[in-house]
Amino acid sequence: MSQDAFVLEFFKNSGYFLDFGCGDGRSQPCANNTLLLEENGWDGISIDFDKNYIDNFNHTRKTKAYCIDLTQVNLRETLINLKCPKIVDYFSFDIDAATENVLQRFPFNEFKFKLITFEHDLYAGKNDLKNMSMELFKNNNYQVLFENVCLDGCGAVEDWYINKDFFDYDCIARNINHKDILQTYKNKV
Repeated sequence: MSQDAFVLEFFKNSGYFLDFGCGDGRSQPCANNTLLLEENGWDGISIDFDKNYIDNFNHTRKTKAYCIDLTQVNLRETLINLKCPKIVDYFSFDIDAATENVLQRFPFNEFKFKLITFEHDLYAGKNDLKNMSMELFKNNNYQVLFENVCLDGCGAVEDWYINKDFFDYDCIARNINHKDILQTYKNKV
């Protein structure tokens, strides 16, 4: 999708990312959300549970990826052991079937993210996950920036959030195609 191009425009300078569900760092299972960031001077941590993806990632990328099943670990301890900063600029959260388990256990009280792109797969009928995630993010001081970001031929896939400790924006758009986000954002701010 268009996450990485938007993140570059939003921050205007390099930063730090956390990428849950990084795939192989380039294309598998779908395009990676942090490759363009890395190519523009960003640093970060990437995690996926598939060893083949992680091996490919670490062979082709500068930043480090780790093979971790996030449903089987203490998330707080894992992030501390990986030396994840307490404040991260961008968090890409795309872990499919593990989403609800990990989201409910995530230590939001210790780690803050300026911008989050969160895959909820509403198009696949995951209304409960969508509603639960919105409530959880709201309770942790996050505001929807783009709601129900859509993929061509797929429907609503993600919500994009900002942390109100760092930014003061209202929701810019709902039910928006990912291809239109960057221009919509530039027109609104």
